[in-house]
Amino acid sequence: MAFTIGQDWIEDTRTHLQGSYVERRNTLASNYTAGSGSLTLTYADAQIVQGSMLSIGLNNFYVMSFNNSTLVAIVIGGQSGSTDANASAGALVRVNPQFTDWDIWKALGADLADLSSPLNGLYSMQYTDFNYQSNIVQYDLGSAAAISLIEIYQLRHLTPGSFKDFDSIPKESWQLILGAYTGDIPNGIGVSINNPYKLFPSYKVRAFWKSAFTLPTDPTQNLSTSLVPATAYDLPPIGAAIHIMAGREIMRNSPQQQDYRRATEVPAGAVAASPNNLKQIRQARIDAEAARLQNMYPPYRD
Repeated sequence: MAFTIGQDWIEDTRTHLQGSYVERRNTLASNYTAGSGSLTLTYADAQIVQGSMLSIGLNNFYVMSFNNSTLVAIVIGGQSGSTDANASAGALVRVNPQFTDWDIWKALGADLADLSSPLNGLYSMQYTDFNYQSNIVQYDLGSAAAISLIEIYQLRHLTPGSFKDFDSIPKESWQLILGAYTGDIPNGIGVSINNPYKLFPSYKVRAFWKSAFTLPTDPTQNLSTSLVPATAYDLPPIGAAIHIMAGREIMRNSPQQQDYRRATEVPAGAVAASPNNLKQIRQARIDAEAARLQNMYPPYRD
């Protein structure tokens, strides 16, 4: 599957969870306005009753009633922590889905945070430029670093002349500053250069830093905004599927559970064990991507 936008991640996650199974679907016959409390569907469906769940994009709806003659559903939008939002005629409506887009989107966000944990060794290399000034010690690393910095990897600086040097600044000459005074460092995170080490005033210094991954603002956004390397686009859907399945055993073992399959068919622990193959695939892929980054950015040495 070609991955381009966030919705591609959602669909691939659903494939990991459901295989070839397709839940019931409908479409919107007319535009939906957030807060209006009613959806007009295109097709009749006897299974849409009070208590049903409908899903349109990242919006989950609880059904209060459905008239199979007028095809109007009285609903409450923004369920399960989703946001009630407008939807256009023709939009896909999932009927009592096992996994809503909202469920999957949340799981993708959780997995991106996990993937870029130092324990997994994955990150995106970013940089911040600033001009060195002999009368300034601390320099702001910017708003992006304030949100997603993992660690500074390296500092380099330009030098005068025609050689076009871009020399490394020894690590003992600088340090990361967290919680900096925002009157001087607006974003509260900066780097302090304590030993100028042949730096030249007004010449550029570039701070390379490892960034955590981030969930795109919505499923229509390009995956490049996540900062995940293109070679690793297959990873978040695998992890999201594992995150979602982790809670299914709780429902399976609940005294109030509505799963009518016999215990001999799905014994205790079977649901929790179902994503084991995905876990093995995910770990192998993490190891491969971490090795790729290790080659591109070996441990920093002065």
